[in-house]
Amino acid sequence: MNITVIGGGGYVGLTTAACLASKGHKVYCVDNDLKKVNLVNKGLPAIYEPRLDEILKVVTKEKRLFATPDAISPVLDSSIIFICAGTPCREDGRIDLRQVVNAAKSIGKSLRKRDEYCTVVVKSTVVPKTTESILIPLSARARGRLAMPVLFISFLNPLLILLEYGLICLAFGRRALP
Repeated sequence: MNITVIGGGGYVGLTTAACLASKGHKVYCVDNDLKKVNLVNKGLPAIYEPRLDEILKVVTKEKRLFATPDAISPVLDSSIIFICAGTPCREDGRIDLRQVVNAAKSIGKSLRKRDEYCTVVVKSTVVPKTTESILIPLSARARGRLAMPVLFISFLNPLLILLEYGLICLAFGRRALP
C-alpha cells in the first residue's frame, strides 16, 4: 500500500513513516524543511528515537521510504494520508493549527485531481472539534475521508509500540464518510 505522511520529518511523522515502511508499505515522507528531506533520503533521522536510525537506513536503502517537499504527487499516489504536522503553542498558550490547516488544504487541493476516495488520518495533536469544524470541510469535500487515531501512542517509545504491535486504531465520524 502507498502511504503519505505530511509533516514526515518531525517526531510523530518520521516515527510513523519509518514504522509503516518497515512493515512493507511504500511511504512518502513530505516535509517543507529541505534539510530534513535530505537527511531522511540519506537514511539519517533529523530527530532522536531509539532504533529509528537503524530502521531508516534499511527502509531508505530498500526504497520503501522517500522524503520530498512536494505533497501533490505522493497524495495522488497514496491510499492513506497521515497529517503529522506540528502544533506548537502560540504566545497566548493556545494551540497553533496553521501547519495542520495548511496540510489539510494541500491534501484537499491534490485530492480534487483524483477520481477515487482515500483516507486522511489526523495524527497531529489537535483540540476537540478541530477535525469536525476545520479539517473535514477542507479535505472531505475533495474526495477524502478523515479519521482520527483512537489509540494515542505512548511518548515513552512510540517506535517500539508501532513495531511490536503494528496497530493504529482509527475512528470515522458519520459526516466524514462519503
